[in-house]
Amino acid sequence: MVELIQDFLTGVRIPGGTLLAAIGSRLPLLVVLTGTYVLMPLITHRRHPALNRDGSEGFLVQLCMGFGFFFVSIPAIELVTPLLGLHTYSQWAALIALILFMGVGSYSAAYIPKASGRRRSNKLGLLASLLVLYLFALPPLLSRLSDLPESLRIAGSVALVGPLGVMLGNTWPSALVPRKRRSVWSWASCSAIPVMASIAAISLFFAGGFAVTLFSGFAVYVLALGLAVLREPFFREAPSHRYTIPE
Repeated sequence: MVELIQDFLTGVRIPGGTLLAAIGSRLPLLVVLTGTYVLMPLITHRRHPALNRDGSEGFLVQLCMGFGFFFVSIPAIELVTPLLGLHTYSQWAALIALILFMGVGSYSAAYIPKASGRRRSNKLGLLASLLVLYLFALPPLLSRLSDLPESLRIAGSVALVGPLGVMLGNTWPSALVPRKRRSVWSWASCSAIPVMASIAAISLFFAGGFAVTLFSGFAVYVLALGLAVLREPFFREAPSHRYTIPE
């Protein structure tokens, strides 16, 4: 069990690098295709007042939120590995629990009345602080939980996934822009960026392990926090109680 926890935290070495080679060979193509679809609206609508004013800031915010989301959610799904083993049911249990907690976080964000930029900065700061806590407290906690009965290990896994899921679901809507003139571009880029982010997160997790991937998520969310402080007007316009979905 100790060796499993160590491999989980420091990275899984795959013989021959087969998976990483397969991912690496397709990643450039995904970057080119996704980048084209994301950047084309900025290029073709450069003269549009809304995009011209804060389109670059909006893109950076969505880039940070997209990569940070997957840099945290991929390790969160794998949290059950040291406690419940590598079988498929444990992975599905973690995924279902994470999605449910994300839904709770997203649902709670929908009822925050007119959240200001400062309030959203506070939420990003809380998420970054939570990630620091996981980085330092998780190794000894996993060692203690691994000796418990299976029922308690399952409950412990859900409890570990819960806070991350709620905060991820609560902060993700900040990447969306509700103005009708920008909603199509915003939703398109929020759909395209996760394609690159998920591949990058999986590659980083297998190469560097839980700690490296989670720290990368922490760094990206700190960057998003800096953008929230410097570009508060953008976050002030982020959706609070309803979203503008393009037809």
